Amino acid sequence: MLGQLDDSAAFDEVTWRERRRKKPYWRNLHDWAQENLRIEDFEPLYSNIGRPSVCPVHTFLATLIQLEKGYSDREMEEASECDERVKYALLVKRDLAGIDAVTLCRHRSLLFANDYGRKLLVRTVSQAIELGIFSPGSRAVVDSFMVWGARAATDTYTLIRKAIRMVLKLGSLCELEQRMRLLLDRSDYDIDGKPEIDWEDAEQKRLLLQSLVDDGVRLAKFAQSEGMPDDIRSAGELLERISTQDVEICKETGRVELRQGVSRDRVISVADPEMRHGRKTSSLKSDGYKAYIATVGDNAQIIADVVVTPANAADSEPVPEMVDRIEEATGSKPEEIMGDSAYSGEELEEKLAEKQVELVAKIPAPVNKKGLFTKDDFEIEESRGFVMCPAKQYAYFDINRLLNEHKVVRADFRPDVCNNCELESRCTESSKGRTIRVRPHEAKRRAKRRHQKTAEFREKYSRRALTEQRIAHCTRHGGRVSRFVGRAKTEFQELLVAVNRNIQEIMKVRVSLVTPERLLAGT
Repeated sequence: MLGQLDDSAAFDEVTWRERRRKKPYWRNLHDWAQENLRIEDFEPLYSNIGRPSVCPVHTFLATLIQLEKGYSDREMEEASECDERVKYALLVKRDLAGIDAVTLCRHRSLLFANDYGRKLLVRTVSQAIELGIFSPGSRAVVDSFMVWGARAATDTYTLIRKAIRMVLKLGSLCELEQRMRLLLDRSDYDIDGKPEIDWEDAEQKRLLLQSLVDDGVRLAKFAQSEGMPDDIRSAGELLERISTQDVEICKETGRVELRQGVSRDRVISVADPEMRHGRKTSSLKSDGYKAYIATVGDNAQIIADVVVTPANAADSEPVPEMVDRIEEATGSKPEEIMGDSAYSGEELEEKLAEKQVELVAKIPAPVNKKGLFTKDDFEIEESRGFVMCPAKQYAYFDINRLLNEHKVVRADFRPDVCNNCELESRCTESSKGRTIRVRPHEAKRRAKRRHQKTAEFREKYSRRALTEQRIAHCTRHGGRVSRFVGRAKTEFQELLVAVNRNIQEIMKVRVSLVTPERLLAGT
């Protein structure tokens, strides 16, 4: 049953604000919550019968504080009992005995199912428009950061064992476990840890992998058979994928070998099968998710949209969807979307053009690590199908494949020409001659790179870096590590992180608008 909000005075406002004037977070959250959080917002989440719950306004504010300050549920329970700043921000009285961790968890599960985080983000965006922080239809800047998953990535052997154990556990709930175990060659799945073998012996490792894969495939087939409960069928599908994603199975002999390299879209955790391996840069790896934020305003103060994808998703993938949501939140689509070089692809540009939105993204200049001629030193004639090098020599490519099939093509200069060229030392070290790869829309990309060197573009593009500040705020205050399992719940977390940031920006502007005259007038 829905608990009610006690709005009677809980603190001596004047003395508390005076003591805490240098720490505005608590004051801003308190003032914003008083004006914007209503008990009616939470009525759809609760039954009309039973014992009244703790007021959900308090537990929601507690969730925001947890993200901002990094409190666990137990730490939040203690803070709500002992910390006056926390009590002030929670809108409770000083004699509150604390909000217990179990209550926090239960109330949070209700919020997950109601998409309350996104609704509240839209509300803060509307408030920012009312205060004149930004104008609808202006520029939006998109960027992303990696979010570490709540579960650990595991190796192939452990992953298959855990997936088999999960299916057996579900089978035990339906009295199917004994039938399942008859299909397995191994009997040590109840034992924690890896099997005791010589892990330096390659053949022993292969035989272990063979037995795990064989067990996994047989059990997965049984779990997906007709008449099985939906949860067992889903677990069977996951087991089949995990059992085969990292191995190569000989069709004739059934021999199993570990595949070299990492399989595409590899499942890395049984506990959270939506997590993926990701890479923000060539040296920065991450396991979990990728969060995207779209900021608006002259200084990118307000976060207008948040999306979370698996860590291996392309940066440009969710941008068209984000444009639609920004339009829903503000009433007008942005005139332009700005991003870094990861968003500079022609496919994204075409999708945004269909929405009448301009893409502003820096196309990286071609480089040659050895200091030799770059692609920009060559003249490319797309319509005529040839490339001319600095020495005025020609190489030809397939025009049809480039222009009609929109594929990357190669232009190979003849080895005898390159080997006898006076510019060879500045062009190539290969005895087979120089090769140039020509992409679709190559001329258009070159024109954009020339425009990027202008003062006009540099001035406009300098605004993009302001979003890095918002990302820094988000990662420092609850956005870097997922607290929850699954993409949807991780997105809920990132939405609340964005709400926290927007509240601070909104209240900062509100405070700056308060003048002595307005105080006397009571407005």
